[in-house]
Amino acid sequence: MGDGDFKVVLEHASLFVRKVRVSPGVVLGHAKALEKTTAKYPIERVVCKTYSVPTGNMSFVQDNIFIGQMPKRLVVAFMDTDAFNGSYKKSPFDFKHYNINFLSVYVNGQPMPSTPLQPDFQHNHFIRAFQNLFVNAEDRGLHLSRSEFSEGNALFRFELSPDLCDSAHLNLIRHSNLR
Repeated sequence: MGDGDFKVVLEHASLFVRKVRVSPGVVLGHAKALEKTTAKYPIERVVCKTYSVPTGNMSFVQDNIFIGQMPKRLVVAFMDTDAFNGSYKKSPFDFKHYNINFLSVYVNGQPMPSTPLQPDFQHNHFIRAFQNLFVNAEDRGLHLSRSEFSEGNALFRFELSPDLCDSAHLNLIRHSNLR
């Protein structure tokens, strides 16, 4: 069981469900709409992929991260392997920057963003990477300071939607190769 003999016991579990009474007019309206067209449900798929970068490597390229349906956004994070594998001595939420100095995503051979991220964590020059977390965040906010970003919260976000907008509207599904 990892680094210690821990045991979790669930003593009680509850599921709270909201019941709604739909008016007959709404039910009839939905039925008429479904006679003309099919229902369309916006489903956001979340995929988590992991890749290991060997210790001491100064360069890492991963081809064909996504082939086919293109995600709307991509978040890249780095962490220790033993933390990822469940070590009780390390946090799985400690996303280190490892002093990376170049990070880019390529969609069909074109870099996104057009100028790759080139942070310099040793000299505190990483504002562009930090700012990418907030692009199109609207009023939702992200309560993370610049120092917290460099001290274990280094998440690198790439907006890949066609209009570079993180809104609730639907975009057409694009098929591409992400590297």
